[in-house]
Amino acid sequence: MKMSNSPSVVLVNRRVVINDACCLIDLHKVGLIQPMLGLPFNFHVALPVRANELLSISAMEWASYERAGMQTIDLPGDQVATALSLREAHPTLSAEDCFSLVLARETRNGLLLTGDAALREVAEHTFGLEVHGVLWVADLIVEHGVLSKEHVCRCLEEWQEDPLVRLPHRQIAARITNWRKR
Repeated sequence: MKMSNSPSVVLVNRRVVINDACCLIDLHKVGLIQPMLGLPFNFHVALPVRANELLSISAMEWASYERAGMQTIDLPGDQVATALSLREAHPTLSAEDCFSLVLARETRNGLLLTGDAALREVAEHTFGLEVHGVLWVADLIVEHGVLSKEHVCRCLEEWQEDPLVRLPHRQIAARITNWRKR
């Protein structure tokens, strides 16, 4: 497992996307992690998130994601302490949420990718962080031509049919209608 406090392969001037577990789980379900990694960003995930919440992603898949640019970040002790303090201050967040939040706060030019409403609330309103979810990723995959609109529409339909994926059905339906018209 490749981990670092200062990633060795960082493309200068790129935004850094800090990935929370819920988004990675939803993207993994429909095969969009690898295409996401083709977008013009640097992608990071906190080690505790990867180790504790993403067990359904195999070691072989992680190796593939790492080759494509996903970096697992092992937070230093002071950031771990900050995450634990945040956990006490915001009991609606999991410890892993707090690790992602601290990583996003401490990463220059970073933004947080999450679908967790409580984490989004704290990140945006308490810390003023930029936050996006998986529909933003889907939009960018289409915008950058990483996958066809039709391919991404099929992924959106899979999300609509999955009772464990909690995304706004109206927004999904609007994208499908829009992308299939063109």
